[in-house]
Amino acid sequence: MEGGKTVAKVFIDGETLTIEDVVAVARDGAKVEIPKSVREKVEKCRQVFKEFMKEKKVVYGATTGFGALGSVIILQKSVKELQFNLIRSHLVGVGKPLEPDEVLRLMFSPVGVGSRSVNFFAKLQKGDP
Repeated sequence: MEGGKTVAKVFIDGETLTIEDVVAVARDGAKVEIPKSVREKVEKCRQVFKEFMKEKKVVYGATTGFGALGSVIILQKSVKELQFNLIRSHLVGVGKPLEPDEVLRLMFSPVGVGSRSVNFFAKLQKGDP
């Protein structure tokens, strides 16, 4: 790593991810690990979401559209397709192709952010705004 220490392993815990960690993964080949406690929280979050789906609750961006379409309810049979299309739309770009390490940085960063979403779903489950 340029001007700093080399990171052999980066832990995704939703709290401690740094720019240096992202660079270590993208450029230096650092291994990525998601601690068991975080995987358990993500699985719990997934179960809460599945329960919301079963109860036909409205969840912005999951059971509704986005932005101006945020009040449009998505049919349950189309929710999976909506999420797939969201990912697909974020993968489309124009211009000069990115370098491999740039792609890795872009792919890796949402993982750290996503692991923080667990708290959001936990609050939703409790009825907290």
